[in-house]
Amino acid sequence: MAARSIAAGLKHPNGTDQKAGLLELRIALEHRQKRWPAAIATAREFLQQFGNHPSTNEVRYGLGVALSRAE
Repeated sequence: MAARSIAAGLKHPNGTDQKAGLLELRIALEHRQKRWPAAIATAREFLQQFGNHPSTNEVRYGLGVALSRAE
């Protein structure tokens, strides 16, 4: 259910202001579900689009965790 809501928000034409937060939520959800390849892809997408966002360091840390657990 949460994944569908996040996906709908990311597709919304006026949702660009909230996209960074939605991607962070998706990363957290993928971590909780131990879906490491998905978490890696979402974190990389976040970092490409929002490299100067205040949460960048947390996302980088989460990316490192996902990369280490995906092996």
